Amino acid sequence: MTEITLIGTILSVKTLLKIKEEHLQYLEDLAKDMHDDSVRQAIKQVLDTLNQIDEVIEELGGSSN
Repeated sequence: MTEITLIGTILSVKTLLKIKEEHLQYLEDLAKDMHDDSVRQAIKQVLDTLNQIDEVIEELGGSSN
């Protein structure tokens, strides 16, 4: 992975975590209100993945903020 790609990936992850932080309640409410089970599961999967990324960053001694 080149340095530019790595920097881009880090910025993308940080952006996703920022979105999660700012819109977490909305996303959770949206998942609850969805009538389509596949959409609800997709939203939950995204939230779970973002939480896992956040945990890995914390374990590595960093901060996602």
